[in-house]
Amino acid sequence: MELIEEIDMYVTEAMIASMEDMQKNASDMEKHIKAMMETEARMHGLELDSRHNARDMWHKLSDHMAQSIPAPAPEAPPEPMPIEDTLPSDVEPPAAPMPSPANHQEALGSEDEPKV
Repeated sequence: MELIEEIDMYVTEAMIASMEDMQKNASDMEKHIKAMMETEARMHGLELDSRHNARDMWHKLSDHMAQSIPAPAPEAPPEPMPIEDTLPSDVEPPAAPMPSPANHQEALGSEDEPKV
């Protein structure tokens, strides 16, 4: 007669399932990132092969973009700021005083009243 001992294991089925999920998620993420890099590369005139690993693809894309960046154009000197003339001109008429709303109401009120 065999005696079967119960063994306490540190590794559980949940740990194995979690590891398998992480591997699947990593694989899905790698495919997505590779597709993004292929799209970006095409926009810059480069064709990448997704059979290569993501890091190699990234290096090829980075190198290609570094070589295709044009030299920055020299900056134009800044435009001089216009000087505003705040002094009154001999040609401009003097500024008329702004009418007061109170004076306007008084003028309206005097027209509405009957004249005696």
